[in-house]
Amino acid sequence: MNMKHYLLLAICLTLGLGLSSCNQEEPTSGSLADPINPHFRVIGISTQADANLLLAKYLVLDEDKREYSLVITKEEALGLGLTESMFDNAIKEIEETNKFIKEYDNETPNELLLTNPRQKTIEESTLRASEAGVISTSDNQWGYSSFSSVTREAKGVRFLCRSAAALTPVYNCFTKWAAETKSRTAIGAIGVNTEIKVPMAVSGSQSLIRLGFKTSDSNGGTASWGIYR
Repeated sequence: MNMKHYLLLAICLTLGLGLSSCNQEEPTSGSLADPINPHFRVIGISTQADANLLLAKYLVLDEDKREYSLVITKEEALGLGLTESMFDNAIKEIEETNKFIKEYDNETPNELLLTNPRQKTIEESTLRASEAGVISTSDNQWGYSSFSSVTREAKGVRFLCRSAAALTPVYNCFTKWAAETKSRTAIGAIGVNTEIKVPMAVSGSQSLIRLGFKTSDSNGGTASWGIYR
């Protein structure tokens, strides 16, 4: 089983989930329930992205088993304003993500990074202002950027990846110089910036570095990037 298989599997993770591309903005910080208030009901959950943003509060990672799960029942989710299909879609996505993790770990020597949704998110402001940028996509195809490396001290590129709608998206990032490409793969969580550090193999200064980012989220995502030393 080669990397093309995993890229194809990653693209398929969120297909068929019925994710709407409309009105997928994050709710304000005061609109989500604390676990779990039986008298609280979220108003305005109209898309799968809205549902996933709420369910992200109940998403946990078992780091020993390398599995994701929800610590909320369907009945509790329905009580918060989700529909049954929204909850079922989220469960299906998590199951597919866990399947992808197991297959990747068993067949691929490269490390698969897993985002812990309980950890504090890393802000874009931590990226260096110089030699930095953003790659945005609207689907699960590649997005690209490039820059001219002006220092021999740069070790690689730090990506902060974020999905548009998928609850547990797969991210792929690469750096390319001349004929050499280095890449990393990670599992993210909606509403959290996933940090991926990809090294560069650069000889000399003023080298053109090409960057790539993609996500399994059919609604796309963003990757803010900056060099690290």
